[in-house]
Amino acid sequence: MAEEALDEEDLRKLNFTQSLREKSLLALTEKSFVPDSTSEKVLMAQLLDGMDRTVLAKAKLKSDAKNEAGERQLKDFATEILLQASARRKIQNRTEEPVLPASTPKAELVPGELHIGASDISYEEIMGS
Repeated sequence: MAEEALDEEDLRKLNFTQSLREKSLLALTEKSFVPDSTSEKVLMAQLLDGMDRTVLAKAKLKSDAKNEAGERQLKDFATEILLQASARRKIQNRTEEPVLPASTPKAELVPGELHIGASDISYEEIMGS
């Protein structure tokens, strides 16, 4: 996965520098585990730090690639669920318009029934008394 993020030339350079660091460390620690001179100790620390950074960067690339694959899978799953819900909703919304039977009598409107707005009507006008 980390290798996928790097091209062939980058990998070659990375492997070369790692092998040089390892060889340099082996040469420094040939006589004793910890070098005697301060400059060799500083060099050893820098070599170890470079190796650690390289390993950690590769681990981060691998982790990022795994996270990206997981996120892609989650997005695909969510898309599939939404598409299924959308298809189900379309099927449920396919209702036919209700049709009244032919035997239903035609409605007779009362004068003013469809007028919009407030009107003053008294009880006597409605009841006709």
